[in-house]
Amino acid sequence: MRKITSPYAFKTCHIAQIKEELGLKDKNRIAINRKGKHRRVKTPEHLRPFLIEAITTLMKEEGRTPTYREIQQKAFELYKKKESIGLVEEYYGFLKVPPEDRDFVKKVAESEEIFYEGM
Repeated sequence: MRKITSPYAFKTCHIAQIKEELGLKDKNRIAINRKGKHRRVKTPEHLRPFLIEAITTLMKEEGRTPTYREIQQKAFELYKKKESIGLVEEYYGFLKVPPEDRDFVKKVAESEEIFYEGM
């Protein structure tokens, strides 16, 4: 999976699919360039939570259905916020480690010199 560097990575067709699933868009209204009722481009699973959260938070804040541009911007902000939380910070405290060893464990986890083999 590539890193997302732009809000336009959240395509309008992805947003439309999520809006349909949330009941915010009429399913009978089909885009002019679409052939048939099925979608060719499906929303990737790793983008779904960001789009759903963006739509729901914007609706709560503004009290109306947000525009596609607003959804793209908010989803990108949510993605950047999650990306800033590293894997070490996410699972830090997962294991019960004595306080005196925590710095050592963090140093080992963040070390790029150590080679980890798959299990």
